[in-house]
Amino acid sequence: MENRTDRFDILNHSPIGMCVIDDAYNVVFWNRCISDWTNIQKENILGKKIQTIYPHFKQSKYKNSFNKIFGVGKPTNFPIQLHGYIFKEKSPNGKPRVQHTTVTAIPAENAGHYYALFAIEDVTEMTHRIKEYKRIRDLALCENKQRKKAEAKLHKSMIELEQTNQKLIEKNIELDQFNYIVSHDLQAPLRTISSFSKFLQKNSGNILSKKSLKYLGFIISASKRMHLLIENLLSLSKSTRTTLNTSEFAVDNCVDDALQSLQSNIDETKAKIDRQNLLKIKGDKILITQLYQNLIGNALKFVDHKEPQINLTVDYEGSTAVFGVLDNGIGISQEFKNSIFEPFKKADSDIKYEGSGLGLAICKKIIERHKGHIWVESNPGEGTHFKFTLGNIN
Repeated sequence: MENRTDRFDILNHSPIGMCVIDDAYNVVFWNRCISDWTNIQKENILGKKIQTIYPHFKQSKYKNSFNKIFGVGKPTNFPIQLHGYIFKEKSPNGKPRVQHTTVTAIPAENAGHYYALFAIEDVTEMTHRIKEYKRIRDLALCENKQRKKAEAKLHKSMIELEQTNQKLIEKNIELDQFNYIVSHDLQAPLRTISSFSKFLQKNSGNILSKKSLKYLGFIISASKRMHLLIENLLSLSKSTRTTLNTSEFAVDNCVDDALQSLQSNIDETKAKIDRQNLLKIKGDKILITQLYQNLIGNALKFVDHKEPQINLTVDYEGSTAVFGVLDNGIGISQEFKNSIFEPFKKADSDIKYEGSGLGLAICKKIIERHKGHIWVESNPGEGTHFKFTLGNIN
């Protein structure tokens, strides 16, 4: 037996498990690697039939393949399904080894006879890596598929949102146009009512009773309020409908124009106005003038029989300029600090003061169109400080 195995001694140094059997299925060679895997030493298996250790070798599917080797020396490739089953062994962690086995015909000493050389490569780790790679690949493919679905859904939502926004823009334009047209067309009959009422009041002589003259005064007063409301509606419509006429100008010039428009109110209330030097900005000069006119007009109105003290301020929060109009008026309760910027909304303390309820709504629209923000700091009886930023001033 030793003479037969000497020719295979070099295979003892191979990292691949190797064994040789003859045509009688006797084990002729058993290398160190396969001994380590199986814990079967070569002296305990050499000369013995392989079926005594591995009974499955008696199965016809193995015999048919081996007969081709022993009979004609034809190389045999085992189907992949048989890999891992020819030598059923376990790794040190107790898990079955995955083996790739090839069988090669080697000429025996007797002419026309062949040995079968088994080369067993342990591919357990590689197989697990491939499985893990496939798992990760399948997971990535699944995630990619889900991502594409999500992207398609998002794209569809963005298109729908864009269409909705476009419809909303069109509806807002229609609403602004309707508001402008109706407000404009209401002016003519209102002027007629106001003019003839005043004419009738002036030239009534003794025809109308005192009660009738009183009712006529109500009509004239209501006409004035209606006129103010329509003018403010037109201003609100203009502040949202027209294109910004942007230029660079000093805010002080806007304040000058606003104060000039309000001069009679200032003289009548004996208001004191202090002002800081304001900035040069880029924006719509007419709208910024209207903004200051509305805010200063509010400060002149809500004073409760005191002489108004108004400060026009500008401060900095970091690099942001914060403009303001500070007064010593009646103040605003906390609960109304947000609603006062909505159209036709007034604080409870404002009810007794004349106005359309649109002035602050117009201010908010003007500031928003300049990419800014407006808010109020106030307490009842402690005055009011309207503050605002103009986001695109630079």
